[in-house]
Amino acid sequence: MKKELTPEQHKKRLEAQKRYREKNKSILNAKSLQWQKENKDKAKKAHERYVEKNKDLLLKKWKEDWQKKKANLTEKQKQDAQKRRQKWKSENPEKAKECARNWARKNPDKKSITSPEKRNAITAKRRSVKLKAIPIWFDDLDDLTIKEAHSLAKLREKITGIKWHVDHIIPLQGKKVCGLHCWNNVQVIPAKTNLSKSNFYEGT
Repeated sequence: MKKELTPEQHKKRLEAQKRYREKNKSILNAKSLQWQKENKDKAKKAHERYVEKNKDLLLKKWKEDWQKKKANLTEKQKQDAQKRRQKWKSENPEKAKECARNWARKNPDKKSITSPEKRNAITAKRRSVKLKAIPIWFDDLDDLTIKEAHSLAKLREKITGIKWHVDHIIPLQGKKVCGLHCWNNVQVIPAKTNLSKSNFYEGT
């Protein structure tokens, strides 16, 4: 009967195995590659099992490695990467849309707008809508209340660790009704709630 190792013995064995692997790294790698060539189906299944078992850890490591690599990219490498992404999107429109939907679902507090032109167009449109929604009786009270709402949103984000938005209770561009940009039509709510309700207004 095989004798069970004590925790200390188990630790020493692991350390010895680690030292052996480090000392014979090139030999072991060569043997591993040879085995994979001779047993492609088994190697593929073993790899799939490993990925499935460690997918969270592997994803975390991949993201960390990518962030480090991204920080050291030259301007030309960044431009080349952008061209490859655009090419893939044009060749795989349905997959690109699905990826975008999945990302938006998992990151409701963020918005991915990489194009400066698109970002500027959206900002200009929002500014235009807001200006049109300012009533003629807009005064210091409205201005103060809205500024305080933005300060409160920043304070809540700092305290809670989640993003907060200054939201128009009745949307400025609602489907059935449009609200005004004034003191009694703003509220501070979690960004997730705001993004999920979009321009929908459930009023009486």
